[in-house]
Amino acid sequence: MSLYRTSLFTSMLMSSALMAGCHWHSSNYSCYYDFWGNYVCTYYNYASDGSVESSRDIITDVANAQEQHVAVIAEHYVQKFNLSDEQGMKLAQSTVDFNLLENRTEQDMADFARRLYGVDPSEIVAAVGSAQAGDRTKLNKLVDEAAANFGTTPETMKNIVRAFHAKALAEQGVSL
Repeated sequence: MSLYRTSLFTSMLMSSALMAGCHWHSSNYSCYYDFWGNYVCTYYNYASDGSVESSRDIITDVANAQEQHVAVIAEHYVQKFNLSDEQGMKLAQSTVDFNLLENRTEQDMADFARRLYGVDPSEIVAAVGSAQAGDRTKLNKLVDEAAANFGTTPETMKNIVRAFHAKALAEQGVSL
């Protein structure tokens, strides 16, 4: 066998081994390493008429998947807390955004509280402090204000706060 044929055979063998060992396929994606070691993903969209469209626009695909993920979470919150679709989406988007932050600062926590509940975080701290001392009026007033900002009832807002902050409330000895 000539050197050329040997090198060609070796190249083909290596590329098939590389492709066979590193291929990933799902119902809509096909990802693999090509001959040059590039990771390539192709998105297949199956239309209702049976035709297949393919795309390598992974950024759009990831954005669509993220949007669908948020929509599923929003639907869960709509059902769990009996919220409107708009408020379920607001709650879902806020929690997803918050969970994407790896190193949360106090400012991130304050921003989350402000976006989600529409109240000043310093008021939350003061209300929790009063509740620890036995005066729940500030906390109840704050929950009522957050419920009005969120467009829901105070009892639903208490359920939301319990769901997201049960551990922190228990550590502080506060119950809603």
